[in-house]
Amino acid sequence: MTTLSRRRFLATSGAIPFLGLAMPTVVSAQQSATGQDLSTLHGEYRGTASVTIGYYGTVAETCTTDDWGFELCLPDEFGITHRNTVRKNVSLVISESLRGEATTEDNPFSVAIATLGEHTDTPPATEGDFNFVSALEVLDPELGPPPVLLQYWNLAIDGSAITGELTNRHTNVGAGYNVLWAYDQFVQMDTPHWPVEGTTLEGLADGDSIRLRIDSRSPDQANEYVIELEAERV
Repeated sequence: MTTLSRRRFLATSGAIPFLGLAMPTVVSAQQSATGQDLSTLHGEYRGTASVTIGYYGTVAETCTTDDWGFELCLPDEFGITHRNTVRKNVSLVISESLRGEATTEDNPFSVAIATLGEHTDTPPATEGDFNFVSALEVLDPELGPPPVLLQYWNLAIDGSAITGELTNRHTNVGAGYNVLWAYDQFVQMDTPHWPVEGTTLEGLADGDSIRLRIDSRSPDQANEYVIELEAERV
């Protein structure tokens, strides 16, 4: 698998330019299933996101003392032990559906969202950072004649209401470009987590601003995520 750095990911999403990386082509006439003209939504939006991460752990346990005075505790119940909320700068790009060599993104539009640093577009990934992309073109001869277009999300729009569901993570082919960062208590550092299929997105977009909420959790059930994003067209 040919991997993309965070900077290259942002480049393919349209958040920042990157010379030398071929951009996927797009479908020309873009309409919703009801014939709605979506071209007024296309462009880049920048704003902030509130990212709340819930950390699971033992919330109740039963402890006993053996004949030698040693205490043994066993968990009775697991749940959210604490939540942490961080604010992030974000870039969101809405564009026409991507078209690869052999397939086309089966969405009314394409979306790419990425957190940005305070002083740079490519921050070191820390707790609360995230990348989401509805589809992406990757280079991998093992997947077929390169480049290959992979679709991650199913998106829909009705008027100004946007909904979506993450339906394929593509982590089985090493192309997991939808990722959230959270603190890992076992290794005691921030690490990437690939959200589960079934992650949902909903919000409103009117061409001048966009508001989105993303609800997700990690596959190992260690974390849950709520992202609330507000951005204005730039």
